[in-house]
Amino acid sequence: MRDLHLYAQPWWVNLLLLAPAISYAHWRRTGLLLNGRKLAILALFAASFGFVEAVVVVYLRGALVATPAQQSSASTYQQALSFLAQIPQDLRTIEVCREAATMLMLISVALIAGSAAKERWAAFLWTFAVWDISYYIGLWATLRWPASLYDYDVLFLIPVPWFAQVWFPILVSTLAMLGVALSSSSAPLHDRGLGFRSRYAPPRDRDRTGFLESDRLKTLDLPEDGLLPAAAQSIEAAMQAGKTATVRLACLEFLEQASKFYKVPICGVRVLAARPLRVHEHSTTELFGDYDPQTTVIRLWMRTAVRKAVTSYGTFLSTLCHEFCHHLDFHLFRFPDSWHTRGFYERTADLYHHVRGTPRKRLFWVPVSGGRWSIDWQRTRRGG
Repeated sequence: MRDLHLYAQPWWVNLLLLAPAISYAHWRRTGLLLNGRKLAILALFAASFGFVEAVVVVYLRGALVATPAQQSSASTYQQALSFLAQIPQDLRTIEVCREAATMLMLISVALIAGSAAKERWAAFLWTFAVWDISYYIGLWATLRWPASLYDYDVLFLIPVPWFAQVWFPILVSTLAMLGVALSSSSAPLHDRGLGFRSRYAPPRDRDRTGFLESDRLKTLDLPEDGLLPAAAQSIEAAMQAGKTATVRLACLEFLEQASKFYKVPICGVRVLAARPLRVHEHSTTELFGDYDPQTTVIRLWMRTAVRKAVTSYGTFLSTLCHEFCHHLDFHLFRFPDSWHTRGFYERTADLYHHVRGTPRKRLFWVPVSGGRWSIDWQRTRRGG
């Protein structure tokens, strides 16, 4: 049995073990918006790319007239150094460039997959880990190497050669995959419908701090130019035509202007026809719109559920502002979730009255059971 060596070379390579642990600790506090579908797609790309990397090594072995037996003999650090010394300098230069290109590809996919820095970092770790493990599986399938997890491997050449037994990169990659998988959220849609507009309950878990901050934050910075009101007027004009495609384009222009001002990623939008009905034990409600934090897409329904008539412009615009404020909760305020707090509705009202060009109304709140609050609509409408 070959000896187990607990350290990689150079010494700082061992610090890679800390990356999954530190990242996981942060994600458990703040949440991670990566769903299973997105992780599966990333894994499919990474596994395919890992096999391609293994094939490149097979070709490199062929260029060096290396055999599987020669590689499997690298059971010590010195033997791994000797193997690296056999590679001509021109091939080593090509290999360094290939490694750099590989990292750029993995980083590019992560930038596309995530909408915020923590999701992009998680996507990179996940993709890198699947790619790395698939690479070793591909080598074993084609060359029957490594023969043992104790075989030494040259991990990278940038900025200097990295050496470790095969168990080390597989352990780091496994921990990274576990950290991402355990932290990934199956966050629900944040919707707006009748009967779910003005009540909230304080959470009792780790999200309580963010919840209280959302409740406290009752104002929203607003742009001083007239771009958002102008975009809102375009939505009103499009609604008069009654075509969902035209309304969607107007909504997208509004969201692009708003996202640019708040310096957040642009969210998508879908405009659908008749509102769906939700049947409860004692009531039936209509769904006006919702926001998916995983895909950052807003859905809006522009026709009533029963009569199929085009909804009023004020209701439609209010719903759009409501769902966009969910987007701001995640990407501007960095809350781990987006709750229907008093502060959330105050911020939504700020945005709505600004883009509508109407006077801001004060919201009056009354306590209800369970530590909840509800808007007193009668007092709010008459102004006190």
